[in-house]
Amino acid sequence: MDPATSSTARLLDSYHDDTPRDSLDANPTYDGTADIENLQVRSHSDSTNARDFTAKHNWLEPVARRIPTPVKKTSLALFTWVKGPDPPRQWAIKPIFPSLQTAPLALLDRWCPKQVQKIWLLIAFYLLWILTFSLFVQRSAVAQDLPKYGAPQVLWCGASLW
Repeated sequence: MDPATSSTARLLDSYHDDTPRDSLDANPTYDGTADIENLQVRSHSDSTNARDFTAKHNWLEPVARRIPTPVKKTSLALFTWVKGPDPPRQWAIKPIFPSLQTAPLALLDRWCPKQVQKIWLLIAFYLLWILTFSLFVQRSAVAQDLPKYGAPQVLWCGASLW
């Protein structure tokens, strides 16, 4: 078996669930949660489930043969990357200066403890930003006086420049 096929088989094996659907429906006490005693860890080296999957689905083998090997390898690497590390890791950011970096949130919680107050503060900040932005745009758009030319004239849509 070539490496691309064995890695594909391992991928299918890791995602394949061989619990019969009828057994779940037949158990009236099944609530959708798994029993800890019945959990099984599958080995990635055993590809019997993948072979069973491809045997049941005859259309998969001809399609898999026509996919170029680089595409298979890239897709396998992508699937492995999306699946994430095994076991999953809990990531946490450790700040360099924790007291300095959390100071704005602490001040906000001290001055505006209620969510309504925080919303009004956000609205006031947005209005102040819009006012500042519009003043800068207005001052930069209208020129007061150009040296050697004088004040600019406002043109209307039917004006002619010559």
